[in-house]
Amino acid sequence: MMASARSAALLLLIFLLAACVATPTPPPSSRLLTPGRAIRERIAPGAPIQDWQFIARAGEEVTIGFLPADAAALRLELRAPDGTILPLDRSRASLPSDGVYAVRVRLVGQAETAYELRLILPERPTVPPSLTPTASATPTPPPTATPIPSATLTPTSTPTFTPISTPTLTPSPVHAALGALLGRIILGAPHDAEFLSPFDRHVFQFSGSAGRYATLRAAALNAAEALPVDPRLTLYDALGNALATDDDSGGGVDALIRDVRLPRDGEYYVQVIGGGAGAYRLTLTFADAPGSAPTVPADTSSVTATPFPVRADARLREDTLIAGSVAPGGLFSRFFIPAEAGDVLTIEARTTRGSPLRLALELYTPAGELMTRISADSGAAIIPGIGVIETGLYPLFVTDTGESGGAFTLIWRYESRARTATPSPQTILSAADPLPARAYLYYPFQGEAGQRVRVRVEALPGATGLDPVAALIDPTGAVIAEGDDFAGTLNPLFEAALMLHGTYVLRVNAYGESAGDARVIVELLP
Repeated sequence: MMASARSAALLLLIFLLAACVATPTPPPSSRLLTPGRAIRERIAPGAPIQDWQFIARAGEEVTIGFLPADAAALRLELRAPDGTILPLDRSRASLPSDGVYAVRVRLVGQAETAYELRLILPERPTVPPSLTPTASATPTPPPTATPIPSATLTPTSTPTFTPISTPTLTPSPVHAALGALLGRIILGAPHDAEFLSPFDRHVFQFSGSAGRYATLRAAALNAAEALPVDPRLTLYDALGNALATDDDSGGGVDALIRDVRLPRDGEYYVQVIGGGAGAYRLTLTFADAPGSAPTVPADTSSVTATPFPVRADARLREDTLIAGSVAPGGLFSRFFIPAEAGDVLTIEARTTRGSPLRLALELYTPAGELMTRISADSGAAIIPGIGVIETGLYPLFVTDTGESGGAFTLIWRYESRARTATPSPQTILSAADPLPARAYLYYPFQGEAGQRVRVRVEALPGATGLDPVAALIDPTGAVIAEGDDFAGTLNPLFEAALMLHGTYVLRVNAYGESAGDARVIVELLP
């Protein structure tokens, strides 16, 4: 009997151990954290760890703005490339080495919650080789500024010019925001380069002439590997305006921008994003007419995805490749794209193999006003990075500039999303903490120039006699607003206008010897 009981207990223990092994903790997700851009995300018990990665250099000081909806339910960690957890002092940290860092958000509560995350890195001025100071660049006083003998000026009043101030007067080049400039492209010669991480962005420069047609191709050199580089190309003019973009039109994972007519004489920039680590080859060719570039393959259909057939007048989904056609006789196909004020969209359409369609795109506002019209006899029409100023459905017409009609594929995506407008104040910081006597508590949050915020500090029930005081500090360290008693209570309430972009800090303390629990709330006013 006792032997039977022991056997049953042993079997129960084995079953419980097997259940534990069968339900491993999900691995943390890992995504790119773009400096200066706010990330709004939710985290749930099913995936309690989220990692956000960024690349930084040794000695840089970063600021991490973290606004949890429930401060008690979330923990934030900054991890160095070797996995070491770095201390955060008022949301700031000095980085010990070059490499890929991780900001880890960990859910310690039992309920799903939300948070906002923002990374601020110091500016990295980029000076192109052509701007290297030379002897002729050193300012010297003009001859007329030389004091004449009758002047009573002393040597200390003679202006001394040095080249030290010259770099501060040099504006950041256009390519600085696009990535690392690797040099100029030699026409017709392949240029091999390598991505060291999925977050690298390479930039190349070339000179072009108005009216000529440029073709660019980025081919992965490790295509046989399990995870090859997947190049994405974007062509910019000298002012930083996007002219064309492509991901996989060159076959497989290769990117191909074909027959883009250059609008003016001058410099152009090509941005290459890899999506992985590995080598690729970039080539550039020019032609005097579309379709004559020898390196362009005959099939320019976009990507390896199967187009999804949709009817005309359909509402299109983001990042979904669709198939359509235009009937002969100068007719059109119409679709609708949903967008909100402030969104930036990119729309790409291509003729299918053998289609005689002479493709053109027309995008209209919800009120029916023409925003832009793009035509391309070469078989591809792209509306790159167009911003919208009102919320609604935007009609998109695919037309034929000829009479033959034909088939096409179409895809659109968001380049950036607008912030969701809210008619009522939005809570951007909420916390409840013990407020000790003779001590300060600091609450950082991210603000933008032009915003208005409302600050409240309230003594919680049971905190009899607590007299909180609050001060709002801007990114430069200056106090821009303060509050103490309001409307016959000891609780401060005040509003402030934010004049700068950056990290603001709310400083809270108890007056005199008072102490107790308090709730801190910062709201963004509409």
